[in-house]
Formats: sequence, C-alpha cells, structure tokens
Amino acid sequence: MGIGNADQTIEPRATVDPGGTIVDLALGQSHSCALLEGGRVRCWGANQHDQSGFESELIPGEVPFTTGPTVDVGLPAPAVAITAGRYMVCATLQDATLHCWGKIRGDEDETNVVTVDEDRAVPVPIEGATGVTRADAGSRHVCWIAASGPLVCAGNDDVGQVGDGPGDIGTVTARVVVGYGA
Repeated sequence: MGIGNADQTIEPRATVDPGGTIVDLALGQSHSCALLEGGRVRCWGANQHDQSGFESELIPGEVPFTTGPTVDVGLPAPAVAITAGRYMVCATLQDATLHCWGKIRGDEDETNVVTVDEDRAVPVPIEGATGVTRADAGSRHVCWIAASGPLVCAGNDDVGQVGDGPGDIGTVTARVVVGYGA
C-alpha cells in the first residue's frame, strides 16, 4: 500500500506521490509503477529482483522495498505505456520498442535452483520487439502486437505461455504466436 508495513486493508489511502501527473499504472506481484506525463516511469514496493528500477542490496531473509517512488527508471527514451509481470516491468517507448527490467526471464526448477538469474535494474530492450503498438505482461513473460500485425511473445515458456507449446525456461527469444496475425 506504499506505507511500509504489512497491514492489509481495503480502505483507500492516498499516500503515494510519484512526482508528477499519472497517465498509466502497472502493478506486479508486490510492486507498483506509474507512467507520468512526459514519459517518465517511477516504481515502488518490493525490489528483490530490481523490479522497482534500482539496484537493492539483498539481505538474507529480507525483501528490499521502497515506500514511495523517488527516482525515475533509467529508460533510454520516454515511455508511452507500461505493463508489469510478477517481478518485472516493461515499457513501450516512443520509438515503439519494448524495454523491460526486474526479473525479465528465468525461473526456479523443480529443485528450487535458479536456472537463469537475470535481475536487471536498468531496462534492457527485448530483441525483436519493434513496431510495438500494445504490450501486456504475464507472470514471467510478455506479449505484444507489432504494427505489422502479428502477436509476438517472449519470456518463460515452461507451460506454453508464449504460444508455441511448453518448452524453454528462461529465454527471451521472441516468437510469433501460431494462428494470430501475419
């Protein structure tokens, strides 16, 4: 709730001042981000995978967090839209590319060993995500519609969520979803 404790309430609390006029919101599992007028993005909440857009020192048994947005996420250009997954955030930029930060790929296997650890505080471009007109994130993957028409997805594909059947864990290779678009 942006107040720095574990209290659970349905009572509205106007406690977050992102430092500008909000034009879009994206909510992950335990983090929140606001897209501000002019294309700046600010995030707050849990940050154990750098999903709030800055590096945190990890202390065993603790989840680093911030109670309010204080710095802009380091995007290379202004954002026009944002979406959040479980531990990640993606922004569509003015040039219609997609950049993501946080845990942008990877998962724990059945032995709880991290197979790919890609925590990123600095947004990275998603290869093949150009001409993006709309994007949305799932728990550990992101899909987008390109100006040329196809639906394309990338990210964790352990149960087929990127649209080509179950397969890779921890890849960010873009794939056109069979049966959708060009």
